[in-house]
Amino acid sequence: MNFKYFRIKDSKFAFILGNRVVDEKRLEKSIRKVGKVLVPIVGVYYGTIKNSGYQVLDAETGELLNSPSDDYFVVLDGQHRTKTSLNLYKEQQELIKNTEDSDSLALRISDSIPANVYDEEDELDNILETIIDCNTSSKTWTSKDFVHSAHVLRNDDKIITFIDSLTTLKFSLSNISRILFFNHKMLTNQMLADYTNGKVELPENNYRKKLELFRLLINKGFSTEFLRKRYMYEAIIKKHNAQKYDEFVKALSLLDVDTVKKIENLCPLDYDNGKIIEIVNNFTNISKCDDNSSNNIDLSEKRFDENIEFLRSLANAKNKKKTAGKAAGARKKSKKGKRAALEDTNNDNLEYKFHYMLENIE
Repeated sequence: MNFKYFRIKDSKFAFILGNRVVDEKRLEKSIRKVGKVLVPIVGVYYGTIKNSGYQVLDAETGELLNSPSDDYFVVLDGQHRTKTSLNLYKEQQELIKNTEDSDSLALRISDSIPANVYDEEDELDNILETIIDCNTSSKTWTSKDFVHSAHVLRNDDKIITFIDSLTTLKFSLSNISRILFFNHKMLTNQMLADYTNGKVELPENNYRKKLELFRLLINKGFSTEFLRKRYMYEAIIKKHNAQKYDEFVKALSLLDVDTVKKIENLCPLDYDNGKIIEIVNNFTNISKCDDNSSNNIDLSEKRFDENIEFLRSLANAKNKKKTAGKAAGARKKSKKGKRAALEDTNNDNLEYKFHYMLENIE
């Protein structure tokens, strides 16, 4: 590995498709203040890895490169530093064009980025592993980063698609593990990375049936906020371990809205004391449920795709609601600001009238 400086105007940077999403705002304040990247980025020339099968994105435009030239520098660690530096350098060049006195510019960004460069492909046992190792030694990847990477690199994988859909609904990896494997410790960041790299296979999970169960709970009125907690699935896991899973799912399918609300409004201690199972048992005569009733579930490819689309529409609806809420908050804040300004103006007028009255008295 060698060290060098890349002149921004003479260099081309790229990112591996499947690396984590770049948050351009995360480092902008510090780089803008210091004026340069202090910690070297890590990467390799595309020519060194072009036969490895990885696709790359142009760092500046974000476009997928079909036939990149060998001199593209592929950033393995330091995407945020690279993207932020490119943006600020571009901003600086625009200011220079529009300013007669460039010495007076408030923004001063270095025209180069320090980097450690892998010279040989042999140094990289696996590109994705190198990316993860680099980020683990600096800023640890989040579970969301691992899921995103897996989904990009194995976008035709149904299990990863299911996991990614739950991630967009803000489910933690431990909760996704409960939903998919009925074990909150089964699915880990390392397992996702190894599965993505083809090193391991995921344990048997009957993911289509698990997705049907999740949609059933949503359709009965359970909120994603509630399902993101451990309580509902721990009750289901308990019945599964007692060999009573199918009849319990049948009982859940018979619940009404009031009973669902009653379950969601329990206190944490009640959940731990098995209150969910008690409520379900009291609502339905669970002992008379047909044990084979759940065998009629549609587990076809078409149904799976419909369920995934349902989860994505659910996530989109929540995002729209959140955006609308922020917009409403901004409007409310704006109105408060206007009222405050008006009050200040009125206060100024009162103060003026008060002084005018004193002057006339004198």
